Amino acid sequence: GVAIESNGNILVADPANHRVQIFSAQGIYIATLGSEGTGNYQFSWPTDVATDGMDNLYVADCGNHRVQIYDSNRV
Repeated sequence: GVAIESNGNILVADPANHRVQIFSAQGIYIATLGSEGTGNYQFSWPTDVATDGMDNLYVADCGNHRVQIYDSNRV
């Protein structure tokens, strides 16, 4: 899954590594969110990401059977 924030940043679900990666609009790496597990900011096969009009992030955390929601101040 891929999503684009209002500032152009690109969010990419990385299921095999249990994380979400953030890149600038130019493709430059900015940050990684998450690690493997069941807690907050932990994922098990996150398969999709989405943002809303306020740049809140929604992560489909498939292996943990949930959707995690983070506000725009997550990084």
